[in-house]
Amino acid sequence: MRVTRSPAQRFITYLLVHPRKLDNRAIRRELERRRLVPLASRLLDEQRERLAPPEPFHPWQLDHQASRSFLEREGIEALFRRDPVVGDALRITEQPRLQEVVEVLLLAGASPEMVAAGLEARTGARVTAGVVAAYRSLCFDLSLFDRSEVRHVMRRRLGRNVDPDIVRSDARATAASLPVGAVNGVLATLRMGALPRHIDYRRLAESARGILAARVLEAAVGGTRKDATAALQFAGALRVVHELVEGTADPNGAVLEAVQQMQLVADTSRLPTIAELCGSNHTVDLQPSVEPEGDDFNSVASPAPALV
Repeated sequence: MRVTRSPAQRFITYLLVHPRKLDNRAIRRELERRRLVPLASRLLDEQRERLAPPEPFHPWQLDHQASRSFLEREGIEALFRRDPVVGDALRITEQPRLQEVVEVLLLAGASPEMVAAGLEARTGARVTAGVVAAYRSLCFDLSLFDRSEVRHVMRRRLGRNVDPDIVRSDARATAASLPVGAVNGVLATLRMGALPRHIDYRRLAESARGILAARVLEAAVGGTRKDATAALQFAGALRVVHELVEGTADPNGAVLEAVQQMQLVADTSRLPTIAELCGSNHTVDLQPSVEPEGDDFNSVASPAPALV
């Protein structure tokens, strides 16, 4: 598969038209420093030829209409205007942990508002939805690709001839390989080394059952001996998951039981006395305790009052 664009396409355009006249090596070095997806030098040359900034080009002058129109058309005006929101978005590229969380959540289909909330919950960092939207537009624009291209780009980002186990353990590659949804979010969170919160386990198991059923059908259609082995393995996993789903208690019943326990703990009615419980048919042994000899108060145990 040949992909001629990068999720950081607008940021690359900014570097290509910058008045400093950056060469390809400087551009690729800047992209690698910010951990953004680079492009080959040949593709950079092709895009440089396509771009035609006006002459003269004054990107920092608001009243230069030709320059302003060019920046608006390419979607990079905010980069030259030093917008504070854009500045915060670019600072995400300088913090690898934050950048990973943002990109994984975007790959899972989360909105900027959800990404901002998830980022604070997982890392404690507070960013606005506007900052996330700016990062998505300038540095991680997935709308430029179909789903297959996204998977290809995320795997290529890890390098060529990478061990498949490394690909499977990468949070971004995992998020890109799965359909957008709750399952994607759970697995991607695990790949980032965090425990997902507030999981609907029954829904998750039902999703796994659907995926496994589809994989059984896919392997069975293949017709080869290898496909038959894969179908058998998927069928075994499907049987286990099916038993798990069907054996799960009714969630409504579990909620009702929990509410009943809460009511028991919160019951403030008067507790009955022993006399009321036994109908006054009880005695209490109140024999005096045996005094210990000497200073060793542990040598003789004092019998406690006993109910008869």
